[in-house]
Amino acid sequence: MKKINKILISENASLYDAILQLNRTGTRCLFVIGRSKIFKGILTDGDIRRYIVKDKNFNVKVSKVFNKKPFFVQQNKIFKNTKLENFLKKNKSLIVPVLNKKKIPISYLPIIKNEDIKKLNNLVLIMAGGQGSRLKPYTDILPKPLIPINNKPMILNILDKFKKNFFDNFLITIKKNDRILETYLKQFSKKYKLEFFKESAQLGSGGCLKRIKRQKNPFFMINCDSFVNLNPRRILNTHIETNSILTMVVCLKSYQVPYGECDVNNNGFLKNISEKPTKKLITNVGMYLLSPEIKNYLPKEKSFGMDMLIKRLLKLKKKICVFPIKEDEWRDTGNWDDYFKALQKR
Repeated sequence: MKKINKILISENASLYDAILQLNRTGTRCLFVIGRSKIFKGILTDGDIRRYIVKDKNFNVKVSKVFNKKPFFVQQNKIFKNTKLENFLKKNKSLIVPVLNKKKIPISYLPIIKNEDIKKLNNLVLIMAGGQGSRLKPYTDILPKPLIPINNKPMILNILDKFKKNFFDNFLITIKKNDRILETYLKQFSKKYKLEFFKESAQLGSGGCLKRIKRQKNPFFMINCDSFVNLNPRRILNTHIETNSILTMVVCLKSYQVPYGECDVNNNGFLKNISEKPTKKLITNVGMYLLSPEIKNYLPKEKSFGMDMLIKRLLKLKKKICVFPIKEDEWRDTGNWDDYFKALQKR
């Protein structure tokens, strides 16, 4: 039996604590425990995602969100358990708690081996072919992906995050004549499995999807100026769980309106006024997970943005999953204001 302390969480912990723990484990769920480590239920990434998108609150206790009637097995009833076999076949990315006589979780099934984790071969498509116009004149000298964050180029931060979590199949889009970026990255060819897609013309944030070969598995797509500090396996698990054609990573941002907000009724009379109210916004961070069949729904245009593709999918009523993260889990270096803010984050 495998030690499971790393996937046990108190019912009094916050959702943010749960997110940090899921980032460390890469599992799709945590086992919720009460006093004396008594099993209370299961908290999945999906439970967290649905609650946060609805209420925009990371600080609520786990006890308000977790599933109190999950599937589990007793220690002495593991073998020849038809219900267990059927559950694992139906829920391939979930794990099942094994409880002893005192209802304390002592292990889980199936046991995940390191060699199984390392077999992840999902493509990671990094968009590094932009002009970097919002960062001029800096980008007249150095390509935007090489702008430093955490004392190393932004693109290496992205590569390392995926590599650390067992992804090692990278395709990087670059401008056709960007020899500086290509030469710099090729020196890491022994560390990362890198291929390049050279854009002879600007294809927009989504245009290269027409040019790359169809994938067998879901694949990541991320802008080179967007660093998301979480375990990518969580996004993959959620994408598979929701059976979505596209999963979009979003950030919950708080924004203070610099003016007084007026609430007016239908007759044109003032109902209420709020002085400089704080709003919570759900913003796109430029990181996606796409299913292979996305190729069937690309716009006709040679050059298009991801917003055009997303609007097309919505019009066709395709399922798009939203994966929320906190502000401090995202660093954006797309313009000078955001870049200097990103430098201040540690």
